Amino acid sequence: MSWWSYAPRDLLMFAPRTYWRLVEIYNQDLWPWQPAVLAVGVALAWHVARRGTQAQRLACAALALAWLWVAWGFQWQRFATINWGARYLAAAGGLQSALLLVAALRAPAAPIVIGKRGAHSAGVWLALGAAIGYPLVTAFAGASWRRAELAGLMPEATALLTLGLVLATRPRQWPSLIVLPLLTLALGAAMLWLLATR
Repeated sequence: MSWWSYAPRDLLMFAPRTYWRLVEIYNQDLWPWQPAVLAVGVALAWHVARRGTQAQRLACAALALAWLWVAWGFQWQRFATINWGARYLAAAGGLQSALLLVAALRAPAAPIVIGKRGAHSAGVWLALGAAIGYPLVTAFAGASWRRAELAGLMPEATALLTLGLVLATRPRQWPSLIVLPLLTLALGAAMLWLLATR
């Protein structure tokens, strides 16, 4: 077989059924944490929308915990069993967690001051979409609530929530805080496309 006969879908190390079953078992093992994680995501978006005191610090600290859990709980312990590259994703998630923790420690304790109102509103809506809309869409697409991908538990939803909250709060280090979420979304979209073509 020649190298040019390979298609992009041949790069996947697992079948679609294997991946979705992994997500279902992961969600089943984490139950009943999903409602609490969903509530935290909505509460963060609400607090940031109100420009509450320490909203920037709280958002960055919560996101740091979310990325740490996704790196360890999903990518290292689960996804790495079917994809050797997941260990590198877990390491990147750990780095993102550290960057967010530094941003949380350096954030001012004052309420958020926003120069551009549109960016703040867009960030809040993106965060709400990540917290509420993304799990609904993934559950509907998979025809099962066990396939719902929640921010704080799964990579792409966490990346969307991060982009929304960083856009809304604009910490000083915001450019470095959006690189990995954007890469995570690109990799997730590519993987979904490959899963759909297999």
